[in-house]
Amino acid sequence: MKLNNLFLFLIASFVFSGLAFCSDIATYDQTISTTNQTCKTQKTIDPEIIKILKIYTDESGETHFGTITIDLKDKGTIGKISDLVSGTGVMFRTTPGDYNFDWHNTPRKQFVVNLDAPVKIQTSDKETRIIEKGQVFLLEDTKGKGHYSESINNQSRTSLFIPVN
Repeated sequence: MKLNNLFLFLIASFVFSGLAFCSDIATYDQTISTTNQTCKTQKTIDPEIIKILKIYTDESGETHFGTITIDLKDKGTIGKISDLVSGTGVMFRTTPGDYNFDWHNTPRKQFVVNLDAPVKIQTSDKETRIIEKGQVFLLEDTKGKGHYSESINNQSRTSLFIPVN
């Protein structure tokens, strides 16, 4: 299978298997506080767009949570699909239950999919979120103060990393 076909297959598998996409605009089953949110399965999805959580760096080097929007185009009986997002491959990673990674930057712009456990992430603006099992998020903070991440309830975690151009 060619790399682009594998890339599309993996993304489609996660999207259509009922995994969650969450953002500031998504409907949450539970809100811990205004700066600590737990994203559960989205109750409603706009049929024209997908919103994905991202971590980015502003001009002053501070990191924040934000949202990207991916437009979907009607393809008739097969449903709606986005334009191709160019990727360079996929990587799988496991982290132990005592995972606690101090402030760091992502080495590249990449989508991450938590396959079997959540992760707690804090940005330099002090906002903390729990990114749930099955959630797709985008890391763009290649410079600046970075983000802090740790496991939740001593759960080991398997993640899929999809570097993008």
